[in-house]
Amino acid sequence: STLPADGGAGVPTETVLEVTFSQPPEDLDGFFTIDPPVEGSFQYYGSTAVFCPTMSGDGEFKTETEYTVTIAAGARGKDGGTLAEPYTFRFTTGAEEGLGFEVTTRAETVLTEDYPVIDLYTWAKQYKADGLNRTLDYEVAVYRLNEEDYLRQLYRASLYGEMTPMATDGLTEVLRFTQSGEEIFGEANYSGDIVFPETLPAGWYLASVEAPGGAVQKLLQVQDTAVYTQISGDQVVLWFNSAASGESLAGAKIELIRDPFSGEKPAYTFTADENGVLTFALPDFDAEAGSGWNTYNGKPHYFYRATAADGTVYYDVISGYFVESRRLNWDYFTFLYTDRELYRREDTIHFWGIVRPREDALPIREVELQVGRGGEAMESLTVPVSESGIFTGEYSYTGLASGGLEFIAYPAGLADEEKNYHHQI
Repeated sequence: STLPADGGAGVPTETVLEVTFSQPPEDLDGFFTIDPPVEGSFQYYGSTAVFCPTMSGDGEFKTETEYTVTIAAGARGKDGGTLAEPYTFRFTTGAEEGLGFEVTTRAETVLTEDYPVIDLYTWAKQYKADGLNRTLDYEVAVYRLNEEDYLRQLYRASLYGEMTPMATDGLTEVLRFTQSGEEIFGEANYSGDIVFPETLPAGWYLASVEAPGGAVQKLLQVQDTAVYTQISGDQVVLWFNSAASGESLAGAKIELIRDPFSGEKPAYTFTADENGVLTFALPDFDAEAGSGWNTYNGKPHYFYRATAADGTVYYDVISGYFVESRRLNWDYFTFLYTDRELYRREDTIHFWGIVRPREDALPIREVELQVGRGGEAMESLTVPVSESGIFTGEYSYTGLASGGLEFIAYPAGLADEEKNYHHQI
């Protein structure tokens, strides 16, 4: 099967291409062609190969263009199978005429007592259509999803950068309504909210919004689990609570899922303590080497399923960050404050801050404050740090033009790339 489907029309130019085989495919680079050509690269998830355009230059789909995709005969599967004859599918991209709109967040969890919201914004290239969004009607259709479909769509939305539109044929429609642009956007030109007219029962849903000039989809997870997440390097803290009872979810089971398309069992299983708290290290994660599960756009993604004692199931994704080298603020608690946010063109800025070791790091005795604008350093001053890790000082200036001013602080004597915190005024 493919996404877009064979013969699909009006396909967004920001789409990715999915091809699902009967078994996990090997490298398709030598067997894949697209006409007209589009530059991109493959990602593989179980039996599904995803072609992701580079989204720049020759890596963009053009509007109102028919594309022909061919997988040549001889493409091999990891289980030993071979594609006996070429497989071809075609689709046509849509026009950019009209408004064009998108959602800010592609997936969101909503409590059962809350009215779901779809956040819309219009594309920057359509700003000339001042007020057009307020003259349209927006039709919303909501479909129920099963757990598997929700997790797979969450996977797509998180990893591809764009959520491949999901076909709604065969899905159960649970709600349909229309809202005017005036209701959604009010006096705003480019952003607004569709507020549902009613709440939804616990479960997983796909909401589709259509209006002249565009169509978008958003995933909704409706249930009463509240999760606090904190990540530092490869260390993760999750705290599970029930928003309905206000109690922690003691003994919640958490399963890390490497690839929801593969049909494999969860790779790791953990259990929260009696307070609903769980701490663990992300498996196979190396921030400095840039390795981890489901890496996309410089970020690893770890998908998990949490099951409470009462059977309530919650899905989410943990995203870590890669860095080229260890940063100073991993080893120090750092804060920087100023006495106010707005200053005159001739004024004195009073500041204070903290740079205190976290564990085994050595104390810092001096910090250097770099004062600049637009990334350009104007002046720097060195400030002593007390034994308790506190520093204070002031900076006076005259005749500055209006605009932002940046304070960047780092341990004295270290290069600017080692800066560990900053404050913009």
